Amino acid sequence: MRQTARNVLTVGAVFGVVAAAANWETIDAELEKRFNTNAETESTTTSTTTLQAAGSLTGSVVVLDPGHHPNNASHPGPDGIGAQVSDGRGGMKDCNKTGTASEDGYSEGQFNLDVAAKLTTALTNLGATVISTADGNPNDYGPCLTGPNSRAEIISRNHPAAAVSIHADGAKHPDGSIDTEASGFHIIVSGYNESAPSRALAQKLNTNLLAIGGVQCSDYIPLEDPASCLDIRDDLAVPNTIDAAIPLVTLESGNMKNPSEAARLADPAFQQQWAEAIAGAIEAQLTQG
Repeated sequence: MRQTARNVLTVGAVFGVVAAAANWETIDAELEKRFNTNAETESTTTSTTTLQAAGSLTGSVVVLDPGHHPNNASHPGPDGIGAQVSDGRGGMKDCNKTGTASEDGYSEGQFNLDVAAKLTTALTNLGATVISTADGNPNDYGPCLTGPNSRAEIISRNHPAAAVSIHADGAKHPDGSIDTEASGFHIIVSGYNESAPSRALAQKLNTNLLAIGGVQCSDYIPLEDPASCLDIRDDLAVPNTIDAAIPLVTLESGNMKNPSEAARLADPAFQQQWAEAIAGAIEAQLTQG
């Protein structure tokens, strides 16, 4: 059953409004001020993310890394995304990849940018200074994973209090064929460049995302702990390269090859909830430790 955003809010928790004294005008005003959203926007999911007062992240720098620029496919080869860069562990790999897309053509790169835009608004409203690896890009693709002006270099240069790489996935069967039934999200941290702060952020993110109705941990990859949605990988160049003291997680938000999951990922209302859940995890990491 579809519900308005007003109906799915937990009155006693959102923005510190006490249930006994709450009125919808107060909540509507807070929603508009904090997230620039309409309280009547329809959504098929629910969220219990609770954020602190505006200004809770004042003075904090957060880097967002929306993966796979939508124009990457137009720049193949050694002069584009096929250029070889360090993988952060002594080898080389492609500068970037094209990413995946839904069957109706909504690209992962566009999804990543859409969520990053909403997340930027949420974090800015909390007082954070937000830097995106997509900003100031001299090319209309990329940037590369590592090297000059790369994703890793932007994160390292700004040494943020937290960083999130935003992605979606294209699940496949073991034989390489597309898996249209697999679903769920997972959170990746580096097993090569071990980082306790990154694991802590991943745990907070996991809690917030699972609180959104209708989502689950990925059911198509082996996870360190199926209840934590945590995937440990050694092959991601960006987390392998940066200072392990920086909390960095890579979020695979869902399987774009699953038609129902792809429709949810393309829904602006769901993207807003996804962004708010990520913002809440970042806020908890920086204010609660």
